[in-house]
Amino acid sequence: MTATRRAEPLSKVALSITAFDAEQMEARGVRNFEDLVRLSPGLNLTKNSATGASRIAINGISSSAGSATTGIYIDDTPIQVRNLGFGASTSFPGLFDIERVEVLRGPQGTLFGAGSEGGTVRFITTEPNLRESSLSVRSEVATLAHGEPTYELGTAAGGPIIADKLAYRFSAFYRREGGWIDGVDGTYSIKDPTGASYGDSVAFTKTSTLAKDINWNRTVALRGALKWQVSDAITVSPSIFYQNRGWSR
Repeated sequence: MTATRRAEPLSKVALSITAFDAEQMEARGVRNFEDLVRLSPGLNLTKNSATGASRIAINGISSSAGSATTGIYIDDTPIQVRNLGFGASTSFPGLFDIERVEVLRGPQGTLFGAGSEGGTVRFITTEPNLRESSLSVRSEVATLAHGEPTYELGTAAGGPIIADKLAYRFSAFYRREGGWIDGVDGTYSIKDPTGASYGDSVAFTKTSTLAKDINWNRTVALRGALKWQVSDAITVSPSIFYQNRGWSR
């Protein structure tokens, strides 16, 4: 746990924290940030149905304009955006080759600025190992009745280039979640003008299907990292992370 900028056991951290390591996320079937929201008390995610824009809040502290109230970090780099209303959205990294995720509740302005009034969510990536080589592969295929299949493939590899001095890590990830909602056209008639019948107040007759399974989404991510142990007290760890997300609404 590095919520206080130093490694220590979770039981020793005097903060309200929910943390998930890679094994816990795998055991619970966590595949995206929405899955983490369901497992993290006080964490809330609101999406705009028209644009897919996301707004995150911790303990109900949220703002629809100006600076974000929750800090989102990949390692030590903030990635949240300013809340600009209709089109503002923070994109969360795909949960592959992630060592752990930390959800820190309450103001974190001392250690994590950049809009951490309500709290901070940190995605800690897997570091290159200076002593051991590793290779991991994750794949998944799922089917959905009356919808498209969901599938993913991810691979990560790393190890020492110079033992105890220089190491690398590289990962690639692709996931596509199939849709199940069709875009349709039709006619309608009002059965109950008062609206007292709720869903039965309007009768809809489908005439054609404009598009099938329109609510799909896709994530492509690439990451490369190096670790250089300059001395016992100095470590240099440059990395690059690329992600492209696409969806249909």
